Amino acid sequence: MKKLKIGIIGVGRLGYEHACNIANRVPGSELVAIADANFDRAKQVAEELGVTAVYNDPKDLCADPNVEAVAIITNTTSHVDMIKIAMDAGKHVFCEKPLADTVEKCKEAEAIIAAHPELTFMLGFMRRYDHSYQVAKKKMENGDIGDVILVRCYSQDPISIIEGTLEYAPRSGGQFIDMSIHDFDLIRWLTGSEVKELWATGGCYEFK
Repeated sequence: MKKLKIGIIGVGRLGYEHACNIANRVPGSELVAIADANFDRAKQVAEELGVTAVYNDPKDLCADPNVEAVAIITNTTSHVDMIKIAMDAGKHVFCEKPLADTVEKCKEAEAIIAAHPELTFMLGFMRRYDHSYQVAKKKMENGDIGDVILVRCYSQDPISIIEGTLEYAPRSGGQFIDMSIHDFDLIRWLTGSEVKELWATGGCYEFK
């Protein structure tokens, strides 16, 4: 079976996990190129995973004729630029969520994607594919749990990754944009309805 040749842009903490998955766990895929602004990091991951094409500039990766699809695992504010570079180069794209950090940038990304109907674009809302969520979706659609009046979602990262989280925070969309976006997607998908009103509270807690 022909394998899809994938290049990855960004091999930080999450990007590294994606790179390992593409290289070792995703059937029908082959990791053929890596790009990262931290070129030493890109070379380190490439050596570990047996990838020979290593780039500092994402434009060079996207210009590589051996690359058929691109996985974008960079900071949130760069997503739209990376999508444009990849799709204008004729590559299929998987992009980590969120799409962007503002509504205006999201619309810009939508326009870029719409301009390339011959290419496939996917955003990383993977929780829809988890078995437990699919069971919940089916139960809701079947009416097994009655009328839905409340959906409560929450997530918690382990303390073991706090250093990486804090290091990445200044370049990210923050907890609400980068993490709670999963909850927005799940609630819309589970209920088949759109958000009408929104408010938020926040805090930093440690339980011992």
